[in-house]
This record gives sequence, C-alpha cells and structure tokens, in this order.
Amino acid sequence: MQMRCEIYSPNSWQNLGLARWLCVSALMLVAAAQAGEFQYTAAVLEQPEEAYSVVPFGINAAGDVVGWVAISGEPIRGCLWRAGHTDMIILPTPPGENGFYARDISDGRIIAGGYESGSAWTFSHGKYNFLGNLPGTGSAEAKGVNEFGDAVGTADPNAMLNFQAFYYDAATDEIVQMAPYPSRGSDINDAGQATGYHGTTAFRYTLDGGLEDLGPLSFIYSFTVGSAINQAGDVVGGADDVTSDASRAFIYTDAEGMQEIPAIGIINQAWGLNDLGVVVGSSEQTGFADQGWVWSAETGIQMLADIIDPSAHLGIISATDINNDGQIIGYGTDLINYAAVAVRLTPTIPCEGDANGDGVIDPLDSGFVLARFGCPVGGGDPNCDVADQNDDGSVDPLDVGFVLARFGQCQ
Repeated sequence: MQMRCEIYSPNSWQNLGLARWLCVSALMLVAAAQAGEFQYTAAVLEQPEEAYSVVPFGINAAGDVVGWVAISGEPIRGCLWRAGHTDMIILPTPPGENGFYARDISDGRIIAGGYESGSAWTFSHGKYNFLGNLPGTGSAEAKGVNEFGDAVGTADPNAMLNFQAFYYDAATDEIVQMAPYPSRGSDINDAGQATGYHGTTAFRYTLDGGLEDLGPLSFIYSFTVGSAINQAGDVVGGADDVTSDASRAFIYTDAEGMQEIPAIGIINQAWGLNDLGVVVGSSEQTGFADQGWVWSAETGIQMLADIIDPSAHLGIISATDINNDGQIIGYGTDLINYAAVAVRLTPTIPCEGDANGDGVIDPLDSGFVLARFGCPVGGGDPNCDVADQNDDGSVDPLDVGFVLARFGQCQ
C-alpha cells in the first residue's frame, strides 16, 4: 500500500533537495516555452518574507482563496486571499488554539478548518463556531463546508487507527459519525452530500441516506479515497495499488461509475473539481517533484506548466481546487529564485464559440454542443448553459452553426 505524504505537510518543501528542484523546474520551463500559447494567467499569492511554506486549499465562486502559511518560529496559521487581490490576510487565531489550518471556503465566505491536535470550526463574519467532537474523541479538523454551514472532517485525525469521519449539521448544531473508523471526511456539497473514505473505499454520505460505498477503481487500484465532491454528486480522488506505491486519479459519476483519469506519473491524485466536471490534481514521476494538471472529458489531461504564460516563470507542483469560472489554485516554485509559492490561475478571456474552454475552436466544441442537444438551459446543469452558445435559451443546431462559423479563431 502507498504510504500517503499529504500535500499539506509543512516539511514537504524541506524534503525536496535543491538538485531535484533545479531539474524539475528546468523541465517545466522548457515545456512552457514550447507550448506556444497559454490558456491561463497566473497570479502569485503574497506571503510574508519569513514564510517557508504556503499552501492554498479552497477557492469559492468569487475567487476567494483559503489555505495556510508556515512562518519560521511561529505556529501554522490559516489565511485568506480575497477575490481580485493577492495580499494575504492571516486569520485570527481561534480562541484556545495554537496552530490552525483553513481548509475550505463557501460561496458565502464561511471558512472551515482546524488542527490535528485542536478543534474543528467554521468562521464567518469575524466569529468562530466550534463544531464539537464525536464521543470518545479529543480533537477534530474540518476540511469541507457548504453554503449552509454544514461541515465535514475527521475526529482524532492523528490517531493510529481510530480516526473517524464526522458530519456537522448546522441546522441542529449536532455532529455525527459518517463511517466507522478508520475513516476521514473530505468535502461536502450544498445538497448535503459528503465524501471521504472508510476502510479501503471512498464513500458518499447524506444524513438521510447514510453511507454509500463507491468501491474500487479496479482490481489493482482497489484502495480509493474521495477528495472532493461537486453539486451533482460527482466525486474525485485517488486509488492506490495496495502492493506498490502506484496510484491513479479517478472520477466517480452516477452515470459512469468509477473512471480512471489518465496517469502522468507513478503517483496520481485528483484534489478538486467543479460543476462542469473539470478536475485538478497532481502527479509524480519517480525522482521528480509533483506536477499539477487539469482534466476534463472534452480536453483530456493537460499539464499546467504547458498552458500558463511561460513569462510567469512558475512550476506548478499541485493544483488543489477549481471553481466554476475555471480559476485554479495550487502551489509550486518560482523558477527564478526557487521559492515556494501559492498561485491562483485565471483562464484567459474565452472567445465566442470555444464551448469547452480549451482556447481553440475546433470539432471538440461542436461535439460538446451536439452531445447536449435539447438539454434544459437554466435547469441546473452548467454544461447545458454553456452549450447554449448563442444565448437563445435552447441547445439546438443554431448553436452548432454558431461554433462552426468561428472555427480556429482562438488559435
């Protein structure tokens, strides 16, 4: 089984040797230069000069970002970067706590977080709401929050085996166990569907419906972990080969079940997805640092180093979350001074006819529209809304003609 080194480890930067960084950074720079075009602009999120590590974890619809920063001689601190800004706001320390992480942020700016040896909380309008603990546990950390203040996470997250996934119901101010230990909670959508894993399988959970196991990806990649869930209930995460260090990223949908996202390296993990089904994550080849990527069914997998402006001189090590506007957050290295940096990537302004948002108008875009003929615009499926290219309220041959008339214009 793969021994997971989670991306939020404050020691992860120190464990990468300079030679390894120089090598992977040079490769990323060459790849970016060869790309010729870029689909995202990159903004480096500010951090204190004395910080030695910074990781963004969650982004909401507006583009607000939360994460944590490690400063020499100080405890880990949760932080916020506001939409449209790069300056860091260090959150106030929760009462009675020392170090703390900020893990997720809702569209209404409810922040969720905690610490391995502390308490789980949500933070809104300048006030902390402590979520409590499961019976028999002494600490908790929230990792996902929805628009209603419901939160999920893990009780006793540092325990050897008896860590437990919890669900906090804001309406009743009660905390319940989602799955027997060992289990962890990762994310929750506005419908109250949560994901995580228990034992060796990823799950979905609702208060009314209880626990639903999502099962293995394959016979080989049988240990599955749910990392994120969108409004449709689609789940992404990672699947481990229990006999080796290899892993594969996956997406689970009700229509298709478990599907493998094409692998780039030996170790592959999906960390976030949006309501359009666009997934972000990281992959690692033996001897190299992780490389961040973005994937959709229409465009396939793309290395972020290949589709950002090479003049930014950035190597993206991992992509951790994405919103419905396509903004991606992640972390990596500045290829000039090799400092650890947090980044927010924003898609370049799309041109009319680029239905799948890949920066080129081609048969993939007309195929995107054709596959959605007749689907209800404004009915809750954002893909239907995008497919209505001429904005007349329906997806029909006029939308295909709209796309065909603009073939190649984004190149």
